[in-house]
Amino acid sequence: MGFSSNRFVVAVILISLLMFGSSGVCQETCSIYVDSEPSGADVILDSAALGVQTPVRLDDLPEGYHIIRLRKGELEGEKEITLRSNVISRVVIPLVAKQTVLVITSEPAGAQVIIDGKPQGKTPFRFREAGLGSYRVGLRSIGYLPEERVVELTETGTTDLHVVLRRYGELRVISDPSEAEIYIDGEFQGRTPDDFRLAEGQHTVTLRRAGSREYSEEVDIAVGEPFDLKVTLIPENGELTVLGLPDGSEVSLDGDLLGTAPIDRVLVPSGPHWLHYRSEGFEPLKEPLWLAIQGRQETVVTITVQEKTRWNAIWRSLVFPGIGQMYSEQSLKGVAFLGLGALCVSGTVLFHYQVNDAKDNYEIAHDRYAKEISPHAIAAARENMVSKHSLMREKVDNRHVLILSTVGIWALNCIDQVLFSSTPWKGGVQATTRLTFRGKMDQGYIGGQFALEW
Repeated sequence: MGFSSNRFVVAVILISLLMFGSSGVCQETCSIYVDSEPSGADVILDSAALGVQTPVRLDDLPEGYHIIRLRKGELEGEKEITLRSNVISRVVIPLVAKQTVLVITSEPAGAQVIIDGKPQGKTPFRFREAGLGSYRVGLRSIGYLPEERVVELTETGTTDLHVVLRRYGELRVISDPSEAEIYIDGEFQGRTPDDFRLAEGQHTVTLRRAGSREYSEEVDIAVGEPFDLKVTLIPENGELTVLGLPDGSEVSLDGDLLGTAPIDRVLVPSGPHWLHYRSEGFEPLKEPLWLAIQGRQETVVTITVQEKTRWNAIWRSLVFPGIGQMYSEQSLKGVAFLGLGALCVSGTVLFHYQVNDAKDNYEIAHDRYAKEISPHAIAAARENMVSKHSLMREKVDNRHVLILSTVGIWALNCIDQVLFSSTPWKGGVQATTRLTFRGKMDQGYIGGQFALEW
């Protein structure tokens, strides 16, 4: 009894396994019998040549939509079919003279087909309206990078276009400072900050910005894992050369002393700067020069230097005592004349106001003297008027002395510049110009250069 029940259980298990296995095979694969009129045609399934001829039975085909094409010499035929499991299909395809047809397939299938900007259908797709000429074919599918191909149809018949779509990941590139050029796999893509969709896998991201070192990094893009690339660019020094200045001239950059001439290929941080110079015996710049220093480059500045002249010192002395001496680099005499001139001018102005006040007081006393009637009042008013007049005359005399002193200092100041100024009567112009030729390679500058100076 026990032995019979065991055999029954084993039989049930074997029957169940056979039923499950046969059911799984039917669900996963399909079969179709293909023939043609006339027979003997090569069979192509979804753009893949099978190497068999009609009539033929095709087994182990995936379930779903397919395109079967047959070719025999100058004849061809095509049929679109949908295969189902557990069904052996049969199709007979008549062969006709070749036409111009474009068959578009993709991996995976189901991508949206866009031909010359117009949506057409989904892959696999047969473009029956195709004629000879050029077509721009685009494929779009969710989760995959858009693809575009240009297809040239130059002869009748069926042309196959198979495109493998690439899954994409997301990349965001940020730099400090911003506006850096973005190169992905060597091709310019935009400026930071920016977002990109890239095919999954390894990519080389390069950032370039004037005044900063080039940055490059290998990034691994994965589907569903956004990659944020944040880069702080390192400033790069440029070189500054200043031509035309006499040796020993003090050169300042942004108000700080840079050095003394000659200034030749001095390293300077990249970015905007203000340049000024000071040289004894030469005219200063009317306003600082604005420079834009570029990293890895030499900036050449040519300054035309005008020598100071005695005529310029004289007319400056005419403006105010001491200015000519300061211009002529005679600082001690300049300070002395400036002090005396300022003292005389301020004293003259002060006595001028005092004279006006004394004059007003005298006029008041004179009016009061003219209005008095009694002899006693007339005598007192007359005495007051005489006192006010004497005070007014004293103030006027002091003012005249200061005016003469001021004129004398002004004249002495000008005579000093005419006779004893350290500047020549006629100054010259100094200028040095350098013409530089330099080539540029993709990753840097050529080491040598050719320069002319005159």
